[in-house]
Amino acid sequence: MIGGYTRWLRNFDALLAVRCEGRKLIYVASLRNGFVPQVRDRVFTRLNAHESDRCPFAIYPNRKRDAGARV
Repeated sequence: MIGGYTRWLRNFDALLAVRCEGRKLIYVASLRNGFVPQVRDRVFTRLNAHESDRCPFAIYPNRKRDAGARV
């Protein structure tokens, strides 16, 4: 399941994968590879429509690389 993304230029750098434990979302990994520019644009448009200021993750690692994550 996708729980968020990290920004990069005009769309996203990585999608943030999560897993469910009951009603909690647990961060699993950042997915960066395999997205051609056209796909990045289409996915970003859909993700951006659901953006929230509240972090939905119950557990999110405090890593500098993912510090700019959006959900």
